[in-house]
Amino acid sequence: MKKNLALLIHKFPLIYSIVYQTTLFLAHKRRVGNTLRIPAQRRHFRRSTVIASPGHIGFAGGICNPGAVISNDSGLILLAKGQVCHWWDAVGAKADLYYVGSPVVFRLDHEMYATSSHAVKNLDGFSKVGRVGYEDFRMFRYNEEIWVNHSMVPLIKKNACVWTFHETKPCLSRLESDYECLTFLGHPQLDFPVNQIEKNWIYLESDGELLLFYSFSPLRVLKLTDRAELRFSTVINHALPTPLGDIGGYGTMVSFSTNPIEYDENHLLLVVHQIERSRWVDRCYHQWGILLDKISLLPSKYSAKPLFDSLGARGRMAGILYVASVINMNDDFIFFCGEGDAYITRVTVSKKELDELWVNVSQSN
Repeated sequence: MKKNLALLIHKFPLIYSIVYQTTLFLAHKRRVGNTLRIPAQRRHFRRSTVIASPGHIGFAGGICNPGAVISNDSGLILLAKGQVCHWWDAVGAKADLYYVGSPVVFRLDHEMYATSSHAVKNLDGFSKVGRVGYEDFRMFRYNEEIWVNHSMVPLIKKNACVWTFHETKPCLSRLESDYECLTFLGHPQLDFPVNQIEKNWIYLESDGELLLFYSFSPLRVLKLTDRAELRFSTVINHALPTPLGDIGGYGTMVSFSTNPIEYDENHLLLVVHQIERSRWVDRCYHQWGILLDKISLLPSKYSAKPLFDSLGARGRMAGILYVASVINMNDDFIFFCGEGDAYITRVTVSKKELDELWVNVSQSN
């Protein structure tokens, strides 16, 4: 009976939308989770600053997960995902709005306030076959250009009310110097088989070489060997000591969040995340800081606790706080976050504060 009713509702997108939204809104788990997060939200709201929220420059679904680089002229450049409709709402009558949107560029001044923002409409070389979404735009400099590592998501229509996907493909693109055009460079080719769903590869230019960090545990790093074909070859494949492989003890994968940046003369800083699944929160993204030795590229220190209380994230569901990039500005580290898959925020943490969190990897064994 339930199966037949579900099949019937799928034929009527408007009815499906009403049933779906009502079910989510009234879900006991969501309501309890949102109540439990109130103390954490109060602390997080005091600590963080909103750069963009739903409705900014017409993106009703919000803008989230910003990559960041220091601008050549002044301030910072952010590149984020703007969405016409939040995935929460992109079902039923609004199903065809799933993943519809554009990359969005922000210019920030030295005080980290946005002075301008615009959608990037010129997507040169991007696929025009079928429906494809793009997300998780991180940025880094390579050969004096701004390169962008991001995901491509081929979409499949499951039925009249739902679009979905079965694969994600990491990509490399270039943000042109006018910040008006994103040029697709291709899909990185690795020297081993990859999975159907791949995300969160990160990159670093080191001594003129481009390095790709494929996985955190084991730590697998590759080097660009063929620029034309974007071929990478493995240079590090190293098992990490306890507890880095399960840093929060949640039994889920530990994945990269940010591209590495310089921390001090001996270390690089990156952020990793691990998802906690609990009775009242489906996905709580916990973020840890990691210091890599500049020479070996192996972890030498990690933060004794998560950098942020992700339970306090903005958005309709508790726990979705994703650190997409970090910038060092005069020993103040600015973490740029996506919250609730709808907001861009920033949190500033001094180097002094971070130095108090580090635990040596050797002490953890």
